[in-house]
Amino acid sequence: MLTTNTMSNLKILITKNVFEQNKISDLIDNINLLITLHQRGFFGGENEEKW
Repeated sequence: MLTTNTMSNLKILITKNVFEQNKISDLIDNINLLITLHQRGFFGGENEEKW
């Protein structure tokens, strides 16, 4: 289980390269969008076209 205590004990390395930081940020934004769309039902179910 992911708890506050678990999160506070994590050591996260962050690159100093701004380009790399931006690429990581873009990746996280895209993952967040996919999760949001999935939660709204845009993947699967009645919104999916049948082939």
